[in-house]
Amino acid sequence: MRGLTAIGDIIVDYSPVSYSGKSAHAFEANVGGTAANCAVAASRLGTETMLVGKTGDDFMGAYSRQVFAASGVDTRMMPTDPETFTSHTFVSLDNGERSFSFSIFGSAYLNLRLSEIDINELLDTRMLYVSGMNFVQDPISSATRELMDRAHAKNVTIVLDMNYRAFLFDGAQAFARVMDSLLPFVDVFKGSREEFEIVFGSDDLDVVGSRIVSAGPRLVVMTEDIEGASYFRKSDSAHVGTVPAAVVDTTGAGDCFMGAFVACIDRCGGLDAMTEDDFTEALAFSNAAAAICTEDLGAIDPMPHIQDVFDRRRATDLQTAGR
Repeated sequence: MRGLTAIGDIIVDYSPVSYSGKSAHAFEANVGGTAANCAVAASRLGTETMLVGKTGDDFMGAYSRQVFAASGVDTRMMPTDPETFTSHTFVSLDNGERSFSFSIFGSAYLNLRLSEIDINELLDTRMLYVSGMNFVQDPISSATRELMDRAHAKNVTIVLDMNYRAFLFDGAQAFARVMDSLLPFVDVFKGSREEFEIVFGSDDLDVVGSRIVSAGPRLVVMTEDIEGASYFRKSDSAHVGTVPAAVVDTTGAGDCFMGAFVACIDRCGGLDAMTEDDFTEALAFSNAAAAICTEDLGAIDPMPHIQDVFDRRRATDLQTAGR
């Protein structure tokens, strides 16, 4: 049984590369997508991972598969759609902070149907990761809901990352209704501080965490940009500060954090086996992984392996001790 199955978006990001001495920009292709990023991060950090998604029959799809294979991600449940294109987006950067211009409507990832994949095979897993990007439209939205229902019936731990993109959804209230409908099936619910404020009306984790946990999830995780990250359970909560980074591009940092966090859950033997110290350690480990991810262009290329994270944490501890 593998540690993680991730279902959702596979998107090629076109990241800006400035021409030397010119104001115009060139773009380089970097494989991304919230589900794809999480799957690669978890795989590089030691968790056996399968990615379930769809690409077009084009060079972007072929390139994506090469990237996933190089990171050890199982792609057997990634059908190719000859009638649609691989999803892509153009990334804008402002001091490392990214914004997106999506080209996904009519693309392959949204066209995923459960009839195209082996449900029993993909549910031979301890955890199922689902992105909010799966609920932009059918058929992937309905497919994901059915898959979550089946996973829940099999007691598979379900992880839901909001990944709210205002441009893709009909307002925050509509997205909140989707999230509310899914909470009874979810074990781990994650979002950024900004997402909690926009979607749930509060970034106070004690308030919003209590509300969410009462609906079903056992754990709520909030990433807080340069301030680090926090978790909330009925019994306890904690905050862990960030790790310093020379930020180039924040694309995929939250997904890398989530991949690292689920890898920690898997190494600990699951949610039920984890102590307060384990959850705090998972936040610290995931913060370090996400920090490394921001230090080069694109989401996947700079994602760390496990020794990279240990080395960064050790260096940070030494630097802090020397102050």
